[in-house]
Amino acid sequence: MKKLASLEFVSSFVWVFLISISAKAQSNLTLSEAKGIANTYYGAFQQMAKHPVGEIQIQSEFRLLDALGKDDNGNKISSVFRVPNDLIKVVGSSMDNEEPVLITNYIGDFLQIAEEKKTDFSYKVLSSEYQNAPEMVKGEDAPVFVSVMVEKTIKVSNHPELKFEETMSLNTRNKSVALIKNKYRPSVINAENVTTEELLAEAQNMYSNKRYEDAFRLYQKVLEKNPNNDEVWYYVGVMYYKKQGVGNLSKKQRLQNAYECWKKCNLKKAHRAISFITDGRE
Repeated sequence: MKKLASLEFVSSFVWVFLISISAKAQSNLTLSEAKGIANTYYGAFQQMAKHPVGEIQIQSEFRLLDALGKDDNGNKISSVFRVPNDLIKVVGSSMDNEEPVLITNYIGDFLQIAEEKKTDFSYKVLSSEYQNAPEMVKGEDAPVFVSVMVEKTIKVSNHPELKFEETMSLNTRNKSVALIKNKYRPSVINAENVTTEELLAEAQNMYSNKRYEDAFRLYQKVLEKNPNNDEVWYYVGVMYYKKQGVGNLSKKQRLQNAYECWKKCNLKKAHRAISFITDGRE
């Protein structure tokens, strides 16, 4: 009997271990590929700083916009993608809370500056890592987002050199850029006109950094926009179950909330999670 129990434990351990390995292996976007997308994006700015007009500029701009990728419907996101408007600081503006701007407008402003004044642009890709999501079993799914840390430097003649540390979040499923933020757009938690993709990318980033209350708020915002998002209902259920960022609820209330969240989503992992409560394993 003890031997059987031991074998069952080993089997369970191996199963969880294999899930953890296979999830990362199944990701559609490797860490090196994510760095490659960042290199294409920032490298295009480097080329446009050197050649603000002409054929090289046109080719660089096309490469940059293509690097942003496409949404789940196959549409290029370049027409709606927004970035921090840090150029207001590059040219010495006193504005502190400028809203993010469309990437196409940002490129236009960048090219105008580079054409009028000598502009140096350099960058360094620092690191890349997968972002964690709430889960009942570690590694039960492939990572949905990966973050790439980049340091970029812009020097415009007669203005101080400015360095920016940026985080580029990419969706591993469609290989698109979901969010770019730096100190001039540090978070989207309280932002208006934010997209679901931006909220999800930020939520995963917050969760990975154990900022559970912020992650929980962001997932709630996603559900306000899309109440039929099964994946996020699952995430919220896990956070209730694990008491992550959900406040000082009683155990009974947390389990009830987790159960109700999981009942809303048609996912096998949610059905398995429900069994933790209904079978009395909690």
